[in-house]
Amino acid sequence: MTTVTLAQVAERAGVSTATVSMVLRNRGADLASHP
Repeated sequence: MTTVTLAQVAERAGVSTATVSMVLRNRGADLASHP
């Protein structure tokens, strides 16, 4: 049970991190195009 939970948490954390990085990149592009 613990292993499965940790795996799920790790997957969620990875997805959230990827989403945040994508959002930051998109915002960076917007700021660059609209200084």
